[in-house]
Parts: sequence; structure tokens; C-alpha cells
Amino acid sequence: MPHPVTGTSGWIVNTSGSIVKTKERQMRTQATESGFSLIELIVSIAVTLVVTGAVYGLLASGQNAFRREPQLSDRQQNIRLAMDMIARDLASTGEGMPAFLQTFGRFKNGAGTASQLTGCTECPGALNGEKTDELEVVANPSNEDLEGVCGYSGSASHIRTNRDNTNFQTGNVVIVFFPNGAWTLREIVAEFGNNGGPGSCTNGEPHADLSFRSGQGTRNVNVPGGLCANGSLGNSEGLSNADCEPNFVGNGQFISYRIRNGADGIPNLERRSSGTVADGVDFTSSLAYVPVARGIEDLQVEYAVASAPDTWLSTSTSGAPQVVLDNYGTLIVKVRVTLSARATGGGKLQGQRDNATLGTAVRGQLTQTVAMRAALRTLQQQPGTGGPGQPTPLWN
Repeated sequence: MPHPVTGTSGWIVNTSGSIVKTKERQMRTQATESGFSLIELIVSIAVTLVVTGAVYGLLASGQNAFRREPQLSDRQQNIRLAMDMIARDLASTGEGMPAFLQTFGRFKNGAGTASQLTGCTECPGALNGEKTDELEVVANPSNEDLEGVCGYSGSASHIRTNRDNTNFQTGNVVIVFFPNGAWTLREIVAEFGNNGGPGSCTNGEPHADLSFRSGQGTRNVNVPGGLCANGSLGNSEGLSNADCEPNFVGNGQFISYRIRNGADGIPNLERRSSGTVADGVDFTSSLAYVPVARGIEDLQVEYAVASAPDTWLSTSTSGAPQVVLDNYGTLIVKVRVTLSARATGGGKLQGQRDNATLGTAVRGQLTQTVAMRAALRTLQQQPGTGGPGQPTPLWN
């Protein structure tokens, strides 16, 4: 049987005369037609990495925004709520009260001690490395009328009003005012009728006798020693006997703002008011404070007085400026409040800022200036000398 003849070129001729490829040649040809070069493989891997990285970046950014935006919204809502509440209380400061009045507490908790409104030892650290401020005001949100006082003697534990029909009741926390602009807080523990007494009370005419005996009451604001004794809430502490003669008493509210860390370590803005403190709650304790905004970590307060309305006074050592008797230039006419808030959620978020005192968080600030309307009305009615710095009226 004839055998096929193999050529030198790898072709073979079978017995019928047709030409076919060898098996080896076929395999070599197929491998060459279906493979990738090294360069093509490197390029395809690089493109894949770029596309994958871009997709991952979009997903990570979206996930971060998904976590970040609710926290930013919550932070913004908290800081606006806090500022609106403070501004509302400041707007009613001094309303329906004596014309010449120091409406701001000068010392922490109202007491004239070495612990100031600025830099109190209990306050958490602020953004500037110091301490947060505290804010204390006398406000009259319900615009209730004052009652004239005609009788008080030294360290007495009661006062007598001009008339016997008053709006005060046993259990009310009231504010007692003095002609020099000072004030203090007391709780009425009893009310009597009286036909005379010390001071300008007319004998034989009916008067109301309001008692605030020390050690009595349920809110721990009645200190021994009279209206100007040590520990008095307000700014009457230390007044001489001659100056410690009240002229009005009212249902206005003593309102305080402070910042304290919660049990979870998050700082909160807290508020207390003598008009809302519950019966049986010690007004001088932390139980009287109610958290009103979460994540507020800094409160800074600046004041401007009538004699220099464009100058913001530093409160680093003495708190609010002191009002001087009959010096209308010392009345506070503007207050500038700056709040700083942080997002309260955990985890690393875009836009975080480091702070040596307060750590790393997403932060924001809000500043608002509030005019003291009651003080401005007083200045409009009070003429000056007409000389430099004393226009007529004092405020236009």
C-alpha cells in the first residue's frame, strides 16, 4: 500500500494527491490567532484598576455623605434652636421692670464670689482653650406688672408692698429690685396683711406682708441675713444697709444658661428659669437645669454699654459690666452671643477639625447680636447734658 510523501515544508501528500497540514502546524496556528500579548494584558489590568478605583471612590463618598449629612443637619438644628431660645430671653430682658436695672448677672450662679461667669471651674473647655461663659438675665416673658415696696428693714426676712391686693402667692419665686439697679431672688413662704411698718408704708393703710424666711420654702433660695446677704442669688450681695432698700418686687424670671457634659460625654446647653422650676426642686442644684440643645460645646458672651455701643467689652475677669447708679452710660445696650456646636455621631467624617481641648469633630459656629430694647427705651427718655458723649436724648 503506497505511503504518503512528506514534504520539507510540513505539508503531506496522501495517496489521492490532496495536500493537508500536519497536526503540529495546526495547533501552532490556532495558538497564535487566540492569545494576548503582555502589553495588552498590562493595559487591560490598568484600565480595570482605574475604573474600579473610581467606582469605589463614588461609593465611599456617597456612604460618607449618607452618614455625614444627617449629623450636620442635626448639629445645625441644635445650634439654631439654642440661639433662638437665648435671643428670645434676651429680647424680654428688662421688660416691665425698673428703668435703671442691671439685667445681667455678673457672677456665676448670681453670687458675688471669686467664681466668675467667665471661666467657671465647672464649665467644660472652650474652643479657645479657656472656659465657656455662662449667661444670667432677668427677663419678663409674660410682661407682668411690678409691685411697689414700701417697707423693709435691714436683715429682715419679709417686705411690705404699697397695697394689700397683690398678684403674689405663697410658693412664688419673685425678684426683688433695688434703686441702684441690683436685684435678688426669693421664694414667698407666707403672705399676711399689715397696717403699717418701717420705711414709707403709711400707718393705718393696708399692705401685703411677703415673708421669705431663711430655711423655708422648697427651692433653697432664701438665705439667712436678709436680701443682701452672702449667697443671695442675683447681684445684691454685699450691698450696704443704706443701699439694701428694695423699691419693687415682681414675678419676672431669673434665667440662666450654661454648658455641661452629659453622662455620655457630649456637651449640652442647659437652661434654668425661676418661672418654671418645679416645686421641691433645689434651684441652686443641677436638677434645676434642663438640657435644651445637644452638642453645644462653647458659649461666649460679649457686652456693649451705652457710652461705647460699638465696643465689645471683654468678660474674661469680671463677667457682665457693672451698672453704676445714675450713670446711664453704663447700661448694657447690646449683647453678642457666639455658640459653637459639633456633630454628636461617632466615626470619621469628612470635614472634621482637630482641637487640642475638645478633640476631633465636625464643627460649626453661629453668632447673633441682640439689642436690649428696654434699655434703649430708657435712654430715649433720659436726656443728656448735650455735651460730647451726652446727646439729648442719650439714644436716637
